[in-house]
Amino acid sequence: MGYVRALIAAACLSLIALLGGLPARADAPDPVADALLTHQSHKVRIKAAKKLARVATPAARSALLAAATDDEHALVRAAAANSLRKHPSGASIAALCALLGDTDDFVRRTATRALEGFGGTGGCPAWLRLEITGDTAEMQKRVREAVAGLFADDPAVKLTERVPATVTSGRVRGYELKLRLEREIERSDSEVAVRCVITQSIFDLRQRSLRGSATQRGSLSLGPKTPDSVVTDQIGACMDALSPVVHRGMADFLARSRR
Repeated sequence: MGYVRALIAAACLSLIALLGGLPARADAPDPVADALLTHQSHKVRIKAAKKLARVATPAARSALLAAATDDEHALVRAAAANSLRKHPSGASIAALCALLGDTDDFVRRTATRALEGFGGTGGCPAWLRLEITGDTAEMQKRVREAVAGLFADDPAVKLTERVPATVTSGRVRGYELKLRLEREIERSDSEVAVRCVITQSIFDLRQRSLRGSATQRGSLSLGPKTPDSVVTDQIGACMDALSPVVHRGMADFLARSRR
């Protein structure tokens, strides 16, 4: 009886081998995923990335996401990006969108093609560059930090200092938000009137055109003997109060541009 069972087991194993093996468990270690993340040869990592396009496991997806964004070799990043087309998820789309700003043109083009399977690049965050002029360098820095901090938590925007080539080539949305800071101080025997102004202009970097502008104003009245240092602090507070208005105006514009 034991001999018969052994024959049956051997026959089953042979059949499994002919069929290509048992399906991988979702939580099982994946040597191909490990090779993509750890092998020293970029050629081996490229082959691994291509194979993982046909492996629908969390380990495979996780390895592809990591390689697409972190691998030092451009061809590996491109191979991982191409394979992410077979792993539809919000994380895959986010990673491909991030690759639109890659330093390598082939990676950028591969990511653009991969995103076509998810509806194109329209769902990616818009690249945004801030340019701030006027007032003092210290106030420019203060407003930049305030406005950038608001955009940092905005999923529709990705701040950049360098405009990616995918924007200038017209494949991805990109804008420049120019802010001009101004202060006005009027002194009299009864008060010190302070006014702060932020003029914002939105430029479309793909179309190289001005898309809109607006002026935000704030004012406050101080006592007639207010020291200059306090006046400066109040101007800063005034600019801080206008920063959310600037962010809201840009966010509304982006929402309309995506419709």
